[in-house]
Amino acid sequence: MILDELNRSARYEALHPLFQRAFAFLRETDLTSLPDGRVTLDGDCLYANVQTYLTKEHTEGKFETHRRYIDIQYIISGKELIGYMPSDEGCKEISQYDVATDCAFCHGTPTLCRVNAGMCMVFFPGEPHMPCLSVDTPESVKKIVVKVLAESM
Repeated sequence: MILDELNRSARYEALHPLFQRAFAFLRETDLTSLPDGRVTLDGDCLYANVQTYLTKEHTEGKFETHRRYIDIQYIISGKELIGYMPSDEGCKEISQYDVATDCAFCHGTPTLCRVNAGMCMVFFPGEPHMPCLSVDTPESVKKIVVKVLAESM
């Protein structure tokens, strides 16, 4: 897991061949004008999901984990807490892995990180994360999640 501000993303670009393109898209695009939905950057190897939502109470959160894709979660506006665990070994599965969505859900004890506008978190396959949690009270957040196919490493 990586937590940092987008303006320092160049230091992570060597970690994956598609990271330079992914972070350049985040830095160079007027993200506030993008409507919710999918933005295709390189077919199924690199794409983004734009989301606008109301954050939720911690009790409503659940961990998600992926096997095929790396998530780069960037907060465009608002703030939220994102829970994480270093690996899925401490996570109790509550749903079987769904190949179509590249997602399984599980329970565990999160470490919570506050993520403000301009910050991003990167989650690699096998790193459970619990996004969309309220910092204090529910608030509107606009986020973009760039999905990077890990197999292209």
